[in-house]
Amino acid sequence: MENPDEEKKGRAGPILSTVVIGLLLYVLSVGPAAMISPSNPAVSDWLDRIYAPVISLYNHAPPLRRPLDNYTLWWRKLLH
Repeated sequence: MENPDEEKKGRAGPILSTVVIGLLLYVLSVGPAAMISPSNPAVSDWLDRIYAPVISLYNHAPPLRRPLDNYTLWWRKLLH
């Protein structure tokens, strides 16, 4: 029988990994959203609400602006 403390330690790694990967995918999904947004104004308002935390991060963390701009621009160019 395993020690309960060891069992808790064994779960922390996968849970933390899942949270980190989920957050990374959320931020990376801004690119496809930026590609869809200009062509569909109805979706644009909805996406603004979903990505409000990323927009806030963009507005309050100047070092992240250029990478996010480049990333969303890359996705927007995929349409042309």
